[in-house]
Amino acid sequence: MSRETLADRVLPFVYAILLHVAIASVLVFRLGDTPTQVTVGPSTEPVEAVVVDERQLTEELERLRESDERKRRKERERIEQLEREADTARERRTEEERRLRELERMQRERQREYIAAERERERQEAERLAELTRKREAEARRVETLEKEKAALAARRDEEQERLAMIERQRREEAERKRRMEEQKRLAEEEVQSARAEQKRAEDAQRKAEAERRRIEAERKKAEAERKRIEAAKKKAEEERKRIEAAKKKAEAERKEAEAERKRIEAAKKKAEEERKRIEVAKKKAEEERKRIEAAKKKAEEERKRAEAERKRAEAERKRIEEARRKEAE
Repeated sequence: MSRETLADRVLPFVYAILLHVAIASVLVFRLGDTPTQVTVGPSTEPVEAVVVDERQLTEELERLRESDERKRRKERERIEQLEREADTARERRTEEERRLRELERMQRERQREYIAAERERERQEAERLAELTRKREAEARRVETLEKEKAALAARRDEEQERLAMIERQRREEAERKRRMEEQKRLAEEEVQSARAEQKRAEDAQRKAEAERRRIEAERKKAEAERKRIEAAKKKAEEERKRIEAAKKKAEAERKEAEAERKRIEAAKKKAEEERKRIEVAKKKAEEERKRIEAAKKKAEEERKRAEAERKRAEAERKRIEEARRKEAE
């Protein structure tokens, strides 16, 4: 309620009181100062005295009293309305404070739940990342071991190829020697009478060459078996390489999955932060509403005090008028 509106309500009441006072003064003046009829002369007309009807005066006073009573009744109703509005404002403020406390409690609970869930997610993520790191390290160690084994196998294969090349050279040399021995044997057969000792030596050499041939053949079979073993080892190494490639792809897929999980966690954190900001905005709005209610309550209290002061002034004025009437009646 503004100051101008209050003045608009009070001024008619004050004007009515002033009008009543003026009418009462006129009536008192007329009753106390009634002129007597005086004869001036034969040419002077008589002056008639004004007589105030007591019943009319009583009716006027009764009308004024009823008007005052109606105004006091309206003022009491207005004050009661203001008090009801103040009670309603207090109830609204109490309800708002309760709702604010409920919001704060819910916010604290949500905050605790969010912190607990966040800690649990972080713990699970740390455990999963640690497990993934251990798997990657184990896979890296296994790949390194396989690479070393592959390098060792390649070195052994090179050594075996060199040994086979050396055996091949020995075989060629032996073939060449056998050819020479055959040539020598042919020459020895032509000179059999003159070279029996040489023939015997050649036969011994032939036997040795045959033994050497058998030995070379056995070495060749052994080298062939070793070559097959090397081929099997190469095949096994190729399969191991393919398995390692598959393991690498699987590790990459797990890494991508971990990255997606991390992004999901970031999104959840962002959403929780937005929820927290929304709660803060709601809290600020509730605080502003509480302050508004407090201001309304304070304003209503001031209005009630002003109305009470106006009522007391009106009551004092009424008593003063009644006292004046009582004195006039005496």
